[in-house]
Amino acid sequence: MLKVAAREFKLMMERRGVFAVRMGGQVVPDAAIRSLLNLVYLALLVNFTACLLLAAMGVDLLTSSAAVVACMFNLGLGLGGVSPADNYAHLPALAKWVLTVCMIAGRLEFYTLLVVLTPAFWRK
Repeated sequence: MLKVAAREFKLMMERRGVFAVRMGGQVVPDAAIRSLLNLVYLALLVNFTACLLLAAMGVDLLTSSAAVVACMFNLGLGLGGVSPADNYAHLPALAKWVLTVCMIAGRLEFYTLLVVLTPAFWRK
């Protein structure tokens, strides 16, 4: 990701330049870079949306963001109301469902979950 950011910065400075991102001595194709960036953007979008949903249910921002990150990315430690001294019991039932979806999305990967939820997948 840092190499991609460095390449984009170089392209801003020199528009006609051709810069390749290399890993292990090999050039990383642009399609692979786009796929990686799409996955990161999708993860951030789901994370942001879930945090807003929990905040709309009355959960404070520290607790909601810590709970979503802990559930989506398999982090064992939370902050605020989901810290090691607390648990998820005080959260509203709908918030637990949102966190369950975040857990499933984090475990199965986002694209797998989106494919399973697509109607075209079930028609075949």
